[in-house]
Amino acid sequence: MLKVYKILKGIDRLESNLFFPLVDLSNIREHSLKLVQRHSISSLRQNVFSQRVTNDWNGFPLHT
Repeated sequence: MLKVYKILKGIDRLESNLFFPLVDLSNIREHSLKLVQRHSISSLRQNVFSQRVTNDWNGFPLHT
């Protein structure tokens, strides 16, 4: 999860929108870094890092 945070905050020099597209949360009370769960047809894509961490990341509470 630390790697996801670093990518989203720009600490690691990677294009975050290529790995983790963000959900538009203009009218929802959720944390501002909620990730889009991309649809994957093949089982190969389901095991990619960006797919595996999305549900866990989105499950974090608003405040710690």
